[in-house]
Amino acid sequence: MTKVPADILARAKQLESDSPRSMVAIFAPTGDYLYASQSHRSLLGYTPNELIGKNLMRDIIDPQDLPHTQLAFMDAILHGKSVVIGVNLRHRSGEVSHVRAEAWYIAEPETSQAWLLGRATPAGSDSQ
Repeated sequence: MTKVPADILARAKQLESDSPRSMVAIFAPTGDYLYASQSHRSLLGYTPNELIGKNLMRDIIDPQDLPHTQLAFMDAILHGKSVVIGVNLRHRSGEVSHVRAEAWYIAEPETSQAWLLGRATPAGSDSQ
């Protein structure tokens, strides 16, 4: 599993502090969870530790939203930019909830490593 640099982890913690009702996560470019905020428990039914190693695309994104979500992630990765999309996520119970998801591509040129820092805010929430 890829180790997340302290500065990227600090950015995630700041997003959590700024957006307490949002889920904050750090992903490998493959979509694997490397870090998940505590808010995942109340919003998706998973503890942060249960999400580490799970794949966002395979395990959490609603299958109907997979094509446009994959395109948005690829756009962020290929062009080194951020993306904002509406997407449906699957709760552990099987329920689906709509969120506003943002992802920022972060690359470390010296090591060729990259991460996606993401924040998902429940639809209708003013916490951003």
